[in-house]
Amino acid sequence: MKLLCLSDIHIDRNSHSLNKELLPEFISFLNEFEADAVLISGDISTGYHNSISILNKLTVQVNKKIYFIPGNHDLYAGKESFWKAYFSLKNHPCCISNEIIPLNSEFVLVGDAGWFDYSLGTPTYNLSVYENQKRRLWCDEKHLNFPFSDRQTTNYFLSQWREQFEKIRDYQIIFCNHFVPWKHFTVFKENDEKWNFFTGFLGSSRIGDFIEQYDQIKYTIFGHTHNRFGIVSDFINSTVICNPLGEVKDWKTNDFLGELIDSAVLLEF
Repeated sequence: MKLLCLSDIHIDRNSHSLNKELLPEFISFLNEFEADAVLISGDISTGYHNSISILNKLTVQVNKKIYFIPGNHDLYAGKESFWKAYFSLKNHPCCISNEIIPLNSEFVLVGDAGWFDYSLGTPTYNLSVYENQKRRLWCDEKHLNFPFSDRQTTNYFLSQWREQFEKIRDYQIIFCNHFVPWKHFTVFKENDEKWNFFTGFLGSSRIGDFIEQYDQIKYTIFGHTHNRFGIVSDFINSTVICNPLGEVKDWKTNDFLGELIDSAVLLEF
């Protein structure tokens, strides 16, 4: 089987930055790419209504199966609750949140949004500093209405994955979430305290600890960071894929198709 892996498409923001509608070009790319299915590991757009609309179009217009997990931008809901956005996306036919997807006789696909808990941040700041500064600095705080703390939200996804993994111990696993599981995949910049502070919002070391418990995870896929690390073979216990498209401001060029091709990873198994 051939699985095309993508993340952090940000189709709306990139369309705005380039002053042209990129969705038709994205759909053409997906149709022309030689793969059996597509996995989008979060942040296809901004706001759950927009992301659902785009997934509806992909379902109708793309000639292959689409698998999707939400990212933080997909979950933006304004004054509506985080969980309303999450379950609205979860109920979409493309979304694999809390599902076990058989891909062939050996491999299953498991994934969900995941979250962050500041454990990848710089030790200079403790949890209370992060939580207080989040209200002032982190964009998610303005668009997500949380009933729980970030640590509790991370706990929710870890609990869901533990239950799922007990059911699939005889399979090889492709595991995807949107957030970064290991500090290795964060970028530290000397003399840039603000940049380094924001690494706390990138993911959770507890997700990495969870992954390391399961030798049957053969591929770990994530994005969110907007830094392309490509394919990292034999990282601890799996092959890691972190190669997000990201936003125009993160790119080396203004060529959407060229950057999309550079970010695309094809798994064959």
